[in-house]
Amino acid sequence: MVVGRNPVFEALRDGVPATTLYVQQYIDNDERVREALQLAGERGNINLMEAPAPSSTG
Repeated sequence: MVVGRNPVFEALRDGVPATTLYVQQYIDNDERVREALQLAGERGNINLMEAPAPSSTG
């Protein structure tokens, strides 16, 4: 499992095997997020899933 915008982007860019890319709901859509989504789409065999944002209660 790879977590974080930069590590995920770099893993996708470097061809690390992946089956699913989880993207947090309501995430700030910055350049790294867009690039990671683009790379996942280009590979064609990576499922894209939306993950719920963590609860701020507690």
